[in-house]
Amino acid sequence: MIDHVKIWNPGTFVDGGKLDSPRLGYVLQVFPTYFARHLAQRSMAFGPVTYAAATWDAGQADWDEVEQRIGNNIFGAYGKFAAMGNHDGLKKQLICHQQFVSLKEPNRLEWHLESGRRDASYIETVHADCNPSPPDGK
Repeated sequence: MIDHVKIWNPGTFVDGGKLDSPRLGYVLQVFPTYFARHLAQRSMAFGPVTYAAATWDAGQADWDEVEQRIGNNIFGAYGKFAAMGNHDGLKKQLICHQQFVSLKEPNRLEWHLESGRRDASYIETVHADCNPSPPDGK
């Protein structure tokens, strides 16, 4: 484990979330904390290997928080989070946002995760700017 990452605590990454239903399936809006949005910039100072490891681990922790704090607490009562499906694709979108969107746009207050997007590989998700095309290619 990287020393400067040991400060992570439950509730460190996600302030909250909201579920919408636009044309492309469900959209989970995740509101990352200040810490989550600025982790990429801080860890980049330690070099690219530390940056990659820290932001990947943070993305995993983000997803755990999304499932526990948002999925179960906010949407669990309605069954919508489980009904969204494509949890693996959503997780890759979230990790991509943690690694790259937070580096390019650290003041962006929400990240949109779309269940209707294709469950692409992580590399494909990154190449698509965290938004792989839908299964029908639209």
